[in-house]
Amino acid sequence: MFHTVEPQTFEAQLKYLQRNHYQVLDADQLYMFLQERVPLRSPGVMLTFDDGERSLYQTAYPLLKKYSMKAVAFLVPGRIRDDRGSQDQGLKQWLTWQEVREMQASGYVDMQSHTMDHERIFTGPQLLDFLQPGQYDDDLRLDMPTVLDDYGKPLQSWEPGTPIYTFDSRMGDAPRYLDSVGRRRACIEHVRNQGGSRFFQQSGWKCELHTVWKKAQSAENIEKYESVFDQRNAIYTSLKASRDVLEERLQKPVRHVAFPWCRVGKLARVLSQAAGYTTNFLGPIPGKPLVRPGCDPFSIPRIKDDYLFRLPGKGRHSLFRVFGRKLIRRMYKKDIY
Repeated sequence: MFHTVEPQTFEAQLKYLQRNHYQVLDADQLYMFLQERVPLRSPGVMLTFDDGERSLYQTAYPLLKKYSMKAVAFLVPGRIRDDRGSQDQGLKQWLTWQEVREMQASGYVDMQSHTMDHERIFTGPQLLDFLQPGQYDDDLRLDMPTVLDDYGKPLQSWEPGTPIYTFDSRMGDAPRYLDSVGRRRACIEHVRNQGGSRFFQQSGWKCELHTVWKKAQSAENIEKYESVFDQRNAIYTSLKASRDVLEERLQKPVRHVAFPWCRVGKLARVLSQAAGYTTNFLGPIPGKPLVRPGCDPFSIPRIKDDYLFRLPGKGRHSLFRVFGRKLIRRMYKKDIY
C-alpha cells in the first residue's frame, strides 16, 4: 500500500521484486486467484496506490514502465482535477483527469475506487479541540472532517475557532454527529472579535474558547445525529458515485474499492456489494498477513510498502532495518504519506 512515492525507494522496491521473480498482479487477477480460478506462476504481489496524489504520475508511472510492472490506483474521483490550476501550490497535488486517462490507457496502472470524496465525519459530541490556523492544513486536505452548513451541505473551508469533535471515516459504522451551528458560530465570532489568528498567540486561549463553547452549549442540550436512512444513503451514494464517475471518465469497468484509512463498517461492507463491487481492500488485518486462495474478497488485507523488503528473496531486510527506516522517516517528516 503506497501513497506518496519517493523515486529512490520505489525503484529499489521494483528492483527487489524483479530480482526475486515476483509476479505483479492487478485487482482482477488477484480476485481470480482468491476464487481459485487461476494459479500463480510465481509468488505474487499487488502494488496499490491510494488517493490519487500526483507522484503516482510523476514518479511511480515512469518506473513501472521502466521495469514492465503494473499497479492498481484507488482514486478519489471527487478530488481529481480537470486541469492543473493555480491553486496547486503545495508540495503534494492531485492528479488531473488527463494524467489518469494516460496511465489507464498505458496498461501499467489500473484505476479503481477509493470512494467519492474520502470523507471523515464527526461521530460524537466529545469536544477534542478548536481549529487553529494551519491545523489540518495538509496539501491534499484529506485529514479535515466534513462540517455541514445550515442547509446540510459540506463547507468548503473551515474558520478558526471551529469546534472539533470525535471523528471517523464516513465508511465506519458510526452515524454523523450533527454539531451545533449555534455553538460553532459563537466560537468563530469570538475568535474574529478577538483579533483572528492573533487570538491563538495568547496563553489561555483554549480555556477562554471552551468557556464560550460551554456557554453556547447550555442553550442547546439536544444531541443530534443523522438518521439511519441518511447514513445508509450517504455511504451508498459515495460508493456508487465513485464507480459511476470513474467508469464514465475512463470507459472501463470499476469493480474494486479500497476504503479510506482502511476503515470499513458492517454497513459499508454490505453496501459496497450493492453498489457493484466484487472486492474490498483494507489495511493490515491481525492474523492475516497474506492473501491466500479462499480469502474473503470483501476483507482483503494490505500492508504498508515499508514491508515490501520483508518479502522472501535475495537481499531481504531484517525487521530491525525496516523499523529503523520507519523511525527515521517519522522523525524528519511530518507527513509520512
